[in-house]
Amino acid sequence: MSTGLYLPLQHAQSLTNRLLTLLAPVCDRIEPAGSLRRQRTHVHDIEFVVIPKMIAKPGAVQQSLFSAQAPEMISALGPALEMLVGKNESSIRWPAQRALDGEKQKRFKVEIKRDSNIWIEVELWITTEMQFDGILLMRTGPVEFSKHMVTREVIGGPLPYGWRRHQGYMTHDGQRVPITEEEWFDLCGYEYHRPEERETWRTWARRIPACP
Repeated sequence: MSTGLYLPLQHAQSLTNRLLTLLAPVCDRIEPAGSLRRQRTHVHDIEFVVIPKMIAKPGAVQQSLFSAQAPEMISALGPALEMLVGKNESSIRWPAQRALDGEKQKRFKVEIKRDSNIWIEVELWITTEMQFDGILLMRTGPVEFSKHMVTREVIGGPLPYGWRRHQGYMTHDGQRVPITEEEWFDLCGYEYHRPEERETWRTWARRIPACP
């Protein structure tokens, strides 16, 4: 199995489109992130930020017919991935570390070409509508830019007093606030920069002296 693989952007985009076709039916919202969204010439892995559809847990509908309780709902993403992995003809594999088959993050490998035995890693970051745009900004990167955008003014960053990122949410004075990427840039005092422009963030990011 290949390690340290970097795919040309065009090849990675084709593979991403194939995965979108498979995953979109079980998601309310799904967007590519990472270096592919930044349009890097070569892509090391493929990331998505997703809001999965919710479905009734198998057997729950029948049970609810005999009770006043609503059927238990679960994410449609897990069963769909398990079904894909279980197919003999599938080129999707789960990682050895099953800890990454979690509620908030899933990771698996896809074969870049049938019978090539060359694989690239795919990560799914599972979130909610309120968190989605913030998670998308953070997972788009690059890493140092993402860190910069959550650094508060008091310690030399652009994020104004009273604002912080906590447990995947943007908060203001302790209250969770839904925020778009454009609003986040505006909050930090920047014009909006498209993902492909964020590679050069150091050329346009402002430096704020930390409070003594």
